[in-house]
Amino acid sequence: MNRTKFAPLCLGGVQFVTPVALAPMADVTNAVFRDMCLEFSRQGLPVELACPEAELGKGQATHETEMVTATCDVTMSANRSTAATQAHIKAAIDAAPRPNAPGKAQVEGMFVGEMVTAKALRMGSARSWVMVKSGPLQAVKSIQLYGVVGEDLAWAAGELVRRGLADHIDLNFGCPVPKVTRKGGGSALPWKTAYFGEVVAAVVAATRVASEDSGRSFPVPVTVKIRSGIDAEHRIFLDVARVAEDNGVAAVTLHARTTSDFMGARGFTVNLGLSRLKG
Repeated sequence: MNRTKFAPLCLGGVQFVTPVALAPMADVTNAVFRDMCLEFSRQGLPVELACPEAELGKGQATHETEMVTATCDVTMSANRSTAATQAHIKAAIDAAPRPNAPGKAQVEGMFVGEMVTAKALRMGSARSWVMVKSGPLQAVKSIQLYGVVGEDLAWAAGELVRRGLADHIDLNFGCPVPKVTRKGGGSALPWKTAYFGEVVAAVVAATRVASEDSGRSFPVPVTVKIRSGIDAEHRIFLDVARVAEDNGVAAVTLHARTTSDFMGARGFTVNLGLSRLKG
């Protein structure tokens, strides 16, 4: 039987074999929730979306880089107990190569932690440092940061990498909440495209330096989340995406609504334009 083949999501030195991401949600995607989602996804994952089995670990080269296999033993019996399932997954995770191992690290879907404020991390907020910790099942630790000042974001990203708390950094430039946008943050920040570029460049540079200091084979990838624009008359997402790409961002997540849309069903015709941006 022919099965649909899904292309993996590649971010720098990390390849997500299952191209599905758990989006960061405030007060929801904490460490425990992300581990639960990973566990349940493996129990119900269609075979065509599962991490390939042993053949990927036999020295084959893809895109001129030796690929390594992580957490590929995911077949589970439907009647397996929760404790046994957790032990099974943890054993697979423990045996998996980390993203700083030679070659690209292959892992399953991306599970992003809830948004954390960069300034709070820099000021030593105990609660914020607890929020950036990941559970034992996360082979790749994905953390989303929010901030307005580039120095704060760059410092936080670098520290997370040096402390081994992040293998992927996402920057939130998509929040439309007035108390955020009034301060120039969230979805308001990309409107100042030059400043947006400076902020992104600072974070990318910080993660690269921290990755090198930590002995990683690949820099920790940085991604950004944006909205299509301030309002219907000011859709600047293509310009913003180009600026992000030019400054080393590994991927852009587009929320197709504008800031003024906030919520609702409008704005979903813009995706095609962004998908054609590359090249």
